[in-house]
Amino acid sequence: MPGVKHSSRILLAAALLALSGLATGIWLLRPAPAALPHDAYIWQRQWNEPLREAIAESRAQIRSWRVLLAQADQTGVFRNASLEAPPLAASGRPVIGVIRIEGQIANFDESRLVAGIRATLDAARDKGLRLAGVEIDHDCASAKLPRYAAFLARLRAELPAARPLAITALPAWLDAPGLPAVLAQTDEAVLQVHAVSNPQSGLFEPRRALGWVERFSRLSPVPFRVALPAYGSQLRFDAFGNLAGVESEMPLLGAAGRREEMIVAPRDVQRLLRELQAHPPARLTGFAWFRLPTGEDRRSWQPATWRAVLRDETLAEAVTLSARTSADPQLFDLVVHNPATTDVPLPARITLPAACTLADGTNGYAFLAGTQDKPALLRAQSGLLRPGHELVIGWARCPYNPESDLHAQPQP
Repeated sequence: MPGVKHSSRILLAAALLALSGLATGIWLLRPAPAALPHDAYIWQRQWNEPLREAIAESRAQIRSWRVLLAQADQTGVFRNASLEAPPLAASGRPVIGVIRIEGQIANFDESRLVAGIRATLDAARDKGLRLAGVEIDHDCASAKLPRYAAFLARLRAELPAARPLAITALPAWLDAPGLPAVLAQTDEAVLQVHAVSNPQSGLFEPRRALGWVERFSRLSPVPFRVALPAYGSQLRFDAFGNLAGVESEMPLLGAAGRREEMIVAPRDVQRLLRELQAHPPARLTGFAWFRLPTGEDRRSWQPATWRAVLRDETLAEAVTLSARTSADPQLFDLVVHNPATTDVPLPARITLPAACTLADGTNGYAFLAGTQDKPALLRAQSGLLRPGHELVIGWARCPYNPESDLHAQPQP
């Protein structure tokens, strides 16, 4: 009957609406995805009080430490890093021992390398270090991956079954046919998304890094972490403008050519971190920071900045500007200040009043005379200003104090 059919439709619609509301309620009650944990590399060759303080102050944000134990140089000779087990033990966090094998090693002797690694692990044990795993850092060329896979298989057979084996992986390997065989010999990989492959591209670019992570997720049969940068590097160029070396944690020896400092902006890394935390790809299990910042490390973020990024706090973005008078009433030093508690990006451009027709820059800034635009000081490369610090960026000759008319344009 028409009336019965109409009533049935109403009851069915009500039931569906109730079920929809119930499903919505269940969805709203679901907990948010757990935040992926953070590891940190301790890559310092010499241990000192700032490093010990950094370990103690950062342990609350850290799942485990990845500690450099030794490095095999181009000749295959192992050089052990200095270690202190007590600060690591006091932190209450697991320790993964990292052995670096130079990517350009001249004689890749499996027997010699495995023996060196075993000796390194024995030395770490004798110092009181209890390792939860081993990581091999070998940035070999893609064509050498089959050889690397064979080496890892042999090493894995030598390690205790309960000691997981991890490797660092490079984006350059993503298209290499030898990558699956390498990953098959590991329990975990750490994908490095920061490097100086092209000086114009910088050390880190969030969008490009995200693409690498997504591709690695589709390829990897094992869990992986993403290595994130908290540091800068100095690039050195030869007389012909070619990249001659990259100085990061260790000073480079040799003649000095043109130098350029590069720094990874905290906000850029935070952008990638937020995306991966909100939408983690398959098998992504966390992050590994290179490297643990200390208060004395001149090429890393300040520890407070790093911890603010880990906690996903809002980062300070703006500096303050001042013009200091001199003995000459029309000559002013131009200064940027950071009143915040975290690192702040140095402005890309400081615009001066049109009346300031004579000026010059320093400490990475150069003067651009005004044509259609006002005169300005331009920064040639990115940089950070540490908390509570100031930097003289140049001087200007003006008929009045220009402080209220100085305007900063942030880095893009």
